Amino acid sequence: WSSDVCSSDLTAELARIMHSTNPEYRVYEYNDMLTVLTNTLVTLAVQGEVVQLRNFGTFYQYQTKPRVVFDPILLTHKQHDGNIMLKFKPARTIQDRIKAIVQQERNQDAKA
Repeated sequence: WSSDVCSSDLTAELARIMHSTNPEYRVYEYNDMLTVLTNTLVTLAVQGEVVQLRNFGTFYQYQTKPRVVFDPILLTHKQHDGNIMLKFKPARTIQDRIKAIVQQERNQDAKA
């Protein structure tokens, strides 16, 4: 997976935040849980499964359309097959929470 470094940085930061809010587990235990979760999500999505997390969203695979692209090095046109992409559709509840947070931050900025 091409973004392993970003993924590991994100899981480490999430593990740190989770530990600060609930020190029941150690940071490395949270990190291990998040790593297993993300690896499982990626594996299922790559296999073509639709992964739905209730009140969070859905991950699913889709294929882009084939198209003709221009190669600037060879100065030729080439047929490019579509790519398989992973798409995320957030659940309505998470969208509403994000909108509320953004609205709250805007209100605080307006008061300042």
